[in-house]
Amino acid sequence: EEAGSEENTEQQDEFDPNQVSGEVNIYMVNTEELAIALKEGFEAAYPNITLNYVLLPGGEVLTRLRAEKDNPQADMVCGGGADVYMNADSENLFMPFVPKATENYEEGAVAESGGYVLDLQNILGICYDKDWYDANGIAYPTTWDDLLIPELQDNVILTNVGTSTTGYMMMATLISLRGEEAGLQYMVDVGKNVKSYAKSGSGPVNSVSLGEAAAGVSYIPYIIQLQEQGYTNLGICVPTEGTCVEKCGVAVINNCKNADAAKVYEEWFLSEGLKLFENYGVYITPMTPDIPIHEGLEEYAKQLNDVNIDYVWAAENKDRLTEAWDALVSSN
Repeated sequence: EEAGSEENTEQQDEFDPNQVSGEVNIYMVNTEELAIALKEGFEAAYPNITLNYVLLPGGEVLTRLRAEKDNPQADMVCGGGADVYMNADSENLFMPFVPKATENYEEGAVAESGGYVLDLQNILGICYDKDWYDANGIAYPTTWDDLLIPELQDNVILTNVGTSTTGYMMMATLISLRGEEAGLQYMVDVGKNVKSYAKSGSGPVNSVSLGEAAAGVSYIPYIIQLQEQGYTNLGICVPTEGTCVEKCGVAVINNCKNADAAKVYEEWFLSEGLKLFENYGVYITPMTPDIPIHEGLEEYAKQLNDVNIDYVWAAENKDRLTEAWDALVSSN
């Protein structure tokens, strides 16, 4: 392990990003607006490399990586939850690479294998339409159980556990809080109030902001972003009994066609690209003190009761739990 680490460091020292040209193809778990900004920012810094991206929900990334194992159609993954990265890394789908930019990252941010870097973290919360709650004389939600009230029937938007890491992180949170059986039962119970399951993590908050649903589950930075865009009807709840802090990552895909360009992008993204998020109202909590947390998040960070999800367990059990959820929800 130590020898591998030294080898990685040596390769970095010999690597000159300014001599790289061509293209880099990325599976991105982000908004279109931010993806465009990352493309423009990177290409301005490295004009000899063209960045192409495909936007995917986090849950679909692992499916693609597995299907394309023998003939990768992308060079790297940027975004998506830790469980995706842990599973892909355990299946040897990532190329070991430890960027220099990670020198000041939190302990544990870089996988022991060198296969991926966890670069940011987000608090999962409940978004709700204050106008709907006020009109119906119902108190704003403060706990997970507040999504179970009968008044919310057909008025909640969640994300699909199978296609979205947001959906899986919600389920993993409830399992962490209540145990597997009770956590899965909660998902069944809340399902009775669900109007529809969105494919990706931004779906619920978009629907709630437009008054298409009374409540949903989303990462708090997305909710703040829409509040600042004028959707003052949006409220934010950090469930008092606890919620998760999702960690997202970036990695170079094993046997990819443009490994050098992918490594250049990863270095740039971890040091410079993350700084662009705030410009587009995406207020992340970086895994490095070199990029400060946005003040808009501080209030909610103080309210956080972190359930401290066991990400290794969540990754190892993802396929089994997703299948269990699918069977339970489809039969109820």
